[in-house]
Amino acid sequence: FDVLHRTFLGYPVRLAPEGRAHEFFTLFTRVAARHEKKKNPLTADETAWAAVCTALVQHPEAELY
Repeated sequence: FDVLHRTFLGYPVRLAPEGRAHEFFTLFTRVAARHEKKKNPLTADETAWAAVCTALVQHPEAELY
């Protein structure tokens, strides 16, 4: 997650507001759980990582970098 955070927001997750990593982990877990049993060309983990990347790109701070 730190690599994605650095890529999309430009700084390490350890400098982000408290709880951000937990929020994104929760997003990942929820998306993966919803997609486990669906027929999809992507695995549940791949779908969840795609959701995390999308959320980071759409994060309000992304516009600053």
